[in-house]
Amino acid sequence: GPKVCLVGASHSGVLAHGFWLNNLGHHVIWSKVEHPSEVSTKFFQDYYQKRNCTKFVIALGQWAAGSPAWKRIGGPMTFGTFRNEMS
Repeated sequence: GPKVCLVGASHSGVLAHGFWLNNLGHHVIWSKVEHPSEVSTKFFQDYYQKRNCTKFVIALGQWAAGSPAWKRIGGPMTFGTFRNEMS
């Protein structure tokens, strides 16, 4: 049946566990992704076609705004950079 795919790291993982623990009647898949550069049109097409994901909840902001990203790009990631990294 239809599935909800949660994309992200800690925040989406907590949300996935909440769905699983509370048996909310949704089939949920968690895809652990930390950076926007890890997702692409192909990523979503694969999850849609191979895993029957019909809804996506994307929670990627915490890593892009965090310290590891600051070291790489010289400060918090802007929305424009975030969008450009999602290819």
